[in-house]
Amino acid sequence: MRDLVARTTLYDLLWSVPMSRLAKQLQMSDRGLFKLCTREDIPVPPRGYWAKLQYGKPVRRPPLGPTPEGHRDWIPVAPSGSELGAEGREWIRSEMERLGWDQPTTRTPELEEPAHEHDLHVLAWRTRRQLARARVREQRARQREPPF
Repeated sequence: MRDLVARTTLYDLLWSVPMSRLAKQLQMSDRGLFKLCTREDIPVPPRGYWAKLQYGKPVRRPPLGPTPEGHRDWIPVAPSGSELGAEGREWIRSEMERLGWDQPTTRTPELEEPAHEHDLHVLAWRTRRQLARARVREQRARQREPPF
């Protein structure tokens, strides 16, 4: 799951670093980043922008308009646990506290080492069952998530 980045922060990053470099930092393709920005109505630098900037030619930076109806102020784009997503994680924590939601807890199921090779199938079935239960818990938790 990706961390959230504020729409304004993403806009500032797009206009301060070439998209190909920013995309690598976000662990996605530059085309994927371009499509995301198009979907979220965030202006991106046109072709030749960085070359013009390098040679001192005049460049135009369109302003970031208000968040359109049906779009988000926070966009899931930063790699999970990255520095870019720290602001978004903090925002989620504050919203959860404000709304009275509990912090999600992640538990790793305890698995015992099989005593014999023929016990591997038992271990595999137990793992499969625990993963299925975890998916059900995750789906139920998503249904209860706050709509932000």
